[in-house]
This record gives sequence, structure tokens and C-alpha cells, in this order.
Amino acid sequence: NELVGGNYDMILKPQTADVILDVKGVRVCKVEKLKSIPLTPEEKKDTLTWAMTNWMKGMMEVTAEKVVAWDVVKEPLASVDADGDGNYDLRSAENGDASANFYWADYLGSDYVATVAGMARTYNKEFGGAGLKLFVNESGLEDAKKVSSLINWIGKWEAAGQTIDGIAVQMNVKFNENADAQKKNETAVVEMFKALAASKKLVKVASLDVTYVDAKGSTVAVTALTEAQLQAMASYYSYIVAQYLANVPAAQQYGITLASVVDGANAVSL
Repeated sequence: NELVGGNYDMILKPQTADVILDVKGVRVCKVEKLKSIPLTPEEKKDTLTWAMTNWMKGMMEVTAEKVVAWDVVKEPLASVDADGDGNYDLRSAENGDASANFYWADYLGSDYVATVAGMARTYNKEFGGAGLKLFVNESGLEDAKKVSSLINWIGKWEAAGQTIDGIAVQMNVKFNENADAQKKNETAVVEMFKALAASKKLVKVASLDVTYVDAKGSTVAVTALTEAQLQAMASYYSYIVAQYLANVPAAQQYGITLASVVDGANAVSL
């Protein structure tokens, strides 16, 4: 483009104009505030869907021939039932911390899990994948209402047209020195595995670690555990594995992964 003499407000970009600037005539200004028009909810959804589509396409381009199972969504549920429908709600700005977190459901709607699952399958196939096992990853499923809520939500997402193959359980559990409290912990684990088995979905323990709680209710650091306490924790690990094998049918078992080489509060994610 040819520019002629005059006064201009311009943004300079490399190699966009063949001109000589009169530096003596340049005034550098600081922009304090720009006026903008807020996007409508529809525009936000459209923009974020576009961004998610590009991201998912890129992910599948580099992983389609290598990855066969994926936790496509992590921790979608809040432990809150604000609408009283019997299910915990999806995480959102209303029940979470929007200053520190971004909640896809606030912009893409409650069926966003079906949306991203569909993208994953579409681009996995496009880039030569043999198909993905898609899991929803959730923590705190020892809470009976949370596990039933997740199963119900999966039913809703599947009604929107996309199959979810399995449930990935984050088991960041506690061994409690108090016998009554520990009995409740163990019962909750068994009931969780039974509920997951009843879902007919694949079940994997995606992140297992145990924290030791003493009789006073205080967490004991791994480095401070006695040999007897370590053995108690080891027994609880064995108990969890045994209950997984006993209560989840073999056809639904997708394996167990430890969260870390170090237990509980001292864990470092692998």
C-alpha cells in the first residue's frame, strides 16, 4: 500500500507497508482504556467451541495412532445440589471460584462433555486412530450421592448422542486409626465399586493414594509413620484392590494406577 503525507493513528506490523517514517513526527501514546462490546452468550459459545475444536484436532493429530484410552473430562461435578433435583450440579462459577478456574459448562452448556467426546472421536478417526476409550474422571466418588450423580449425568450426555466408555476414579483416600471411622471408609469403598459396576461402564482407578489419619484426627506425614502404621496403610491398599477385583466384573476392569511413588499428603503426581 502507498501512504501519503498526513497525520495517522496506526499499528505497525513488520512487512505490511513500504514507507519511510518521519521519526520526528511520531508520538508514542499509552492506551489507558479501550471500549469494547461484550460478547453475547451465543458468541461466547461459538468462539469457545471453535477454540476447543482446534485444540482437539491438534491433540488427535499427534496422538491418534498412539493413545487408545483418554480421560476426556476431569472432575465435572461439584458437591452441590442447588436445584434440588437429586444430582450434584456441574462445576460452575456459581458453585466454584471463577477467579481461579474456567468452567466450560458455563459457556458450552450442560452437554459440553458430549460435545468434546464427539470431537475426540471425529478427529481420532480422521487422523488414523483405531478408536478411543473415553473416560470421565472424577474424585470423591466414595460419596454415594456423587457416584450416582455422575452415572446419571453420563446418561444425559449419552442421550445427547455420544457414548462414554468408562469412569476413571480418583481415589485419594484416608486410612483412619479410629476403627469406627475406618469401617465407614471401607464400606464407602465397597459401595462405590458396586455402584460403578452397576453402571455397566469400564471402571479404572486412575489415581490411588492413601493418607494416614491418627486416632486424634490428625494427618501423619509419611516420613513420620511407624512400621505398624505403614503396615496398616499397606493393608488398606490391599483391601481396596481386593474389593475392586471382587465387585467390578472382569469385563469392566480397566486397571489401577497409583497416584505417586510416595503416599498421601506427600504424594507427587506421576
